Amino acid sequence: MTLAALFLFLWWKRHTWLRASLFAFAYFVAALFPVLGLFTHYFLRYSFVGDHFQYLASMGPLALAGAGAATIFNRWNERGLWLRTVCYGSILALLGLLTSRQCAAFVDDETLWRRTLSLNSRAWIAENNLGTILMNQMKLDEALVHFENSSRIRPDHAAPRSNIGLARFKKGEVDEAISDFKAALAISPNESYAYAHLANALVSKGRAEEAIPNYRAMLLTNDLPEVHRQLGVALFRTGRVTEAIAEYETALRMEHPFREAYFDLAVALEREGELGKAVANYEEAIRYNSRHLAAQNNLAWLLATAPADAIRNGSRAVALAEEARRLTSGQNPAILDTLAAAYAEAGRFPEALEAAETALRLALKESDPAFIDGLRRRIELYRANAPFRAEPLGAALR
Repeated sequence: MTLAALFLFLWWKRHTWLRASLFAFAYFVAALFPVLGLFTHYFLRYSFVGDHFQYLASMGPLALAGAGAATIFNRWNERGLWLRTVCYGSILALLGLLTSRQCAAFVDDETLWRRTLSLNSRAWIAENNLGTILMNQMKLDEALVHFENSSRIRPDHAAPRSNIGLARFKKGEVDEAISDFKAALAISPNESYAYAHLANALVSKGRAEEAIPNYRAMLLTNDLPEVHRQLGVALFRTGRVTEAIAEYETALRMEHPFREAYFDLAVALEREGELGKAVANYEEAIRYNSRHLAAQNNLAWLLATAPADAIRNGSRAVALAEEARRLTSGQNPAILDTLAAAYAEAGRFPEALEAAETALRLALKESDPAFIDGLRRRIELYRANAPFRAEPLGAALR
């Protein structure tokens, strides 16, 4: 009502000195009108606060103010020059201060979303985005508050509900997380990441068979290498090793390969008896991550104990096992068992016996009868200066 009255007044006085004010007012309103929410624009979905829409619109009033100030100062001759310098300098200083304060809101994403919510408490995407940042910082309880706020504001959107499930999954509340992922998919079957999150939760509960179709559903819309790897893990756990190998190989062939799959592929190939290929993929896993303890231990065990002469390599097995021992400060009995087998393959039986006996002392504290019995049998071999030969997988960490 006030704007309409102001416009009518300026229109009435359009033939006077207020004509410029009418133009500035009309420019401001015309520039601001399309973003007032009267029309549907997709980008308005992400405009949680509207102060930035005034930037271009304010050019009209600011130009009018500048012209008015210049006119006044020019009438004052030399004194006007001094006043103009002081006035303009003060305005610039004030604008610089305000700009500095405004820039503080953009120092990082968390600050931006918190400020956005302080100005618009119903910005559901801001709630969801802030929750995601906090979840990545493992501030899971605080993240849940924001995800739940987002879901309450927009219950028809699946992403916040899926994120609630993900935060609960990270907290170890797996059953509740499964319910949340299913709820998200009920809201929107196109919430593809919810399929992968649901599948991961199912795998963690030992329900790999149920996870498989969910991974495949995810891949229908997002063909991601890490999902191929996760699908391979689920297939492997259900005994479908050949299919698992195909998924691991797909994950490694893609434009941005998921190189963590080298280890999984090596394990699967070893299970299938493809020992040469398994060795090559263990080496790739170690090349990608020089501190990959399981890959080092598995490969050392395979090189030390494989029945085939062409596979065994005592010196390489010792190097790998010694590095694994260093990484675990010599306190892991399974790694010491592998080191003992490597020493025996290299003909270093006194060292093999020492490593195996240390492994036994540590293993007795953990009460694993099967491992302890096998270790005792291997100790007898080393005392007789004989290396150990085993089927693949032996004492390896998996």
